[in-house]
Amino acid sequence: MGDIQPSSDKSFGLVFTVLFTVIAIWPYFDRGEAPQIWAVVIATFFLLISLIKPGVLAPLNRLWTRFGLLLNKITEPIFMGIFFFVIISPIAILMRISGKRPLQLAFEKKATSYWITREQSGPTPDSMKQQF
Repeated sequence: MGDIQPSSDKSFGLVFTVLFTVIAIWPYFDRGEAPQIWAVVIATFFLLISLIKPGVLAPLNRLWTRFGLLLNKITEPIFMGIFFFVIISPIAILMRISGKRPLQLAFEKKATSYWITREQSGPTPDSMKQQF
């Protein structure tokens, strides 16, 4: 897993306790039905193991972390591509249509220098002699 550190086994177990507890009580709050017994059993199992012997959850924790890394490898390029084509590209197209070129990358044969002179703003350097 490289430099990615999985969460502690105890916190992993407690997170899954909360997850399965929510799954167990969801039908009650959604449709007024009885809680899901299988989810209550799994939530109880995770709670007891997390509090008594969290080391038992280490293989599941590592597996869950690897699953998260796999999902990252799949979804990151997709979302970055969507971000690029939906946000960055339209902004670039609009800037080119409006004639804005913030980087000024065009080569000018007659230019003696590409240095941009700046006008000084704020206090003068002389006023900063005794800062401390």
